[in-house]
Amino acid sequence: MSDGFPAPLVMRVHGRLTLHTWLAAAHRAGRLEEDLFSLAVARTTAYGWADFGHGLAGTRWGHNDAGGDWTQDGEVREIAWIQVDCAEAPAGQRVPLTPLGRVVAECLSRVGTFDVHAVEVSVPVHEAVDARRDLAYAATWADLADPAGRAECTVSVDTIADPAPAATVVEACRARAGEAARFDHDGTRLLCRLREWSLDAAIWVLEIVTDALRVSGLGTRAQVRIEV
Repeated sequence: MSDGFPAPLVMRVHGRLTLHTWLAAAHRAGRLEEDLFSLAVARTTAYGWADFGHGLAGTRWGHNDAGGDWTQDGEVREIAWIQVDCAEAPAGQRVPLTPLGRVVAECLSRVGTFDVHAVEVSVPVHEAVDARRDLAYAATWADLADPAGRAECTVSVDTIADPAPAATVVEACRARAGEAARFDHDGTRLLCRLREWSLDAAIWVLEIVTDALRVSGLGTRAQVRIEV
């Protein structure tokens, strides 16, 4: 997709992770061999989304690195981060935010329970393709959430510095979100009302914002953070 030039995608999840009791003991003793890197390799390989020397065709990304702070003190920490290179993904495929988020969610769920405070991505907007049709399908999935649910989120984008681009991006987000999300802005930040809050919901919003940035022409790379 990038003519040989790297196109790194970085995802960071901030929240609280509570390890399963049998793993917490091993973690305290420094005997827990698995970490986010090894678990991400295992899940990515299982789905066939990355090539670890097996010569797979049609992989979604190249795995660079991963990690996370699993300190068990009840504080909000960066419980997961992962960096991949999506430069060699097949032409026409979206920046892989949703599959990468699924890998992170499954890795964290395998070792414990977690709640999410914020998700931050450094996304190669120049790699984004028109995702309107795919996002329409995603909106039908999100619409199944309890309509009485409510989660207020803010979305910060480093390429939005004044109300004019914020309004442009909000308009594009509204056209892609369906009934399960409501977008507005406060001048420099996007405001989003969701029916539910989860890692999946956060990634869905990041997908919407990425496509809105693409169509709005706001930069080739963006730092985007969603938080409650």
